Amino acid sequence: MPPHISDEEREQAIQYLIENVPEGTLMRIFEEIYKDPDLLIAQQFGIGVQPNFAS
Repeated sequence: MPPHISDEEREQAIQYLIENVPEGTLMRIFEEIYKDPDLLIAQQFGIGVQPNFAS
């Protein structure tokens, strides 16, 4: 079972990423996830699929 974080911790983590990760990198991550809806669904439900952003 994947680790669980509270909504507050998730919000803080997202805010940190937005403030510290370059916009181009965030867009690349979003585009990679968006073009593979199965990955998005797997992430939502905690199914053990690991993204491969290196390709």
